[in-house]
Amino acid sequence: MEKYKGKKLLLLGKTRAFLFDELVYLADIFGVTVKKEFDDTIDTVIEGGVISPPEQDLADELYKKGGYSFVSIDSIEKDLAKSLDIDTLLMSFKLSKDSDRLKDFLTNEYIDDKLFFELLLMYDWGGEDFYENDDNRDVTATIIRRYYKDIHKNHNVEFATTGLLHLVSQTDNQRLLEVLYKLEPVKYHTDLKVAISINPHTPTKVLKDLIDENIIEIKDAVSHNPNLQKEMAFQLVGEEEFAKKIAKNIYLDEELFKALKDYKHELAGNTSLSASMQKELFETNDKETLISLALNENLIEDLAYKLLEENELKSLIYQNSRFGEIHQKGFEEKRFLELSKNRFVASDILEQIYYKDNSFDIQKNLAQNPNTPVDILYQMQLDSRLARYVRENEAFGKHIQTNNIGWL
Repeated sequence: MEKYKGKKLLLLGKTRAFLFDELVYLADIFGVTVKKEFDDTIDTVIEGGVISPPEQDLADELYKKGGYSFVSIDSIEKDLAKSLDIDTLLMSFKLSKDSDRLKDFLTNEYIDDKLFFELLLMYDWGGEDFYENDDNRDVTATIIRRYYKDIHKNHNVEFATTGLLHLVSQTDNQRLLEVLYKLEPVKYHTDLKVAISINPHTPTKVLKDLIDENIIEIKDAVSHNPNLQKEMAFQLVGEEEFAKKIAKNIYLDEELFKALKDYKHELAGNTSLSASMQKELFETNDKETLISLALNENLIEDLAYKLLEENELKSLIYQNSRFGEIHQKGFEEKRFLELSKNRFVASDILEQIYYKDNSFDIQKNLAQNPNTPVDILYQMQLDSRLARYVRENEAFGKHIQTNNIGWL
């Protein structure tokens, strides 16, 4: 706002992000005067929203006369929001306790995340739920609108009771997860706490607080979190139902691996297993453990070949292995059903399978496989039996969006 210091600005039309009185007050802090009435001291004109015909006439007259700078209300409000002293502003809110002004700031799209989160933590929910009154509903909708990914595809999610749940499930914003957990209405929503508990981006201190709540559903969700810290994991491994889930999901080091050895079946499905851990589990020769290893996407190559020698495990290896030589071997053995499910199989092999076997189960697998060539998927969507599976194929959806060509 320094570039406007000492200037007199005339606002024609309406503000967008700030109320007019707030705009005047904040601009004055920077030595800038904003008026609604024209006089000889004016040197800059702000073009606001919803300009009345008389205001438009005045704008045209001043433009023709010359000597005036013109700036949009959006530009002024963005500059003002970026120039605010957050600490001073927060202190003013604490002193004034003006809930209407606080809400106006929360719904201002131009304030940055740091200020938004600080103000959100100051908002008084009145002991009521997220959507229980108009003010709470507006603030909740603002949270969702501000952080929900691709909200333009789901305009009504901000007013849905499950909107926050969807937001928590999709976000990777650690500060957002931390602040949401601290909001008063969360106490009414165990399902929301569960969603926060399972999100891999939830900060460690929040997970610790969630575990301390000692609610079974929450502890169960935390045990699925792959980023659960070791010390917190040890709080839960004493209970078998949680230990099994931790063994399958947590990022493993040697200490955790040893502590969870009683759950070798679950450990074998953990994608963070090192090569030495995998070999140790393989050597147990336990049937269920070998099945879990065969299903593990990060199974090392030499164990994949050893498991391939077991007839009852062949199908699982062809279905999940990442290794091209194994895929080629499966293709030569005509294991098309398994290979068509495997998202690691190269596109050229999937294309050959498409032309060699037109059975429905195989075609359905190919329609769902993200590695199936796009031109093949285009052909498949013409088949009414397969069209739905093609539409649900994430890779095909991304292709459509990228090329902006819509559905055939």
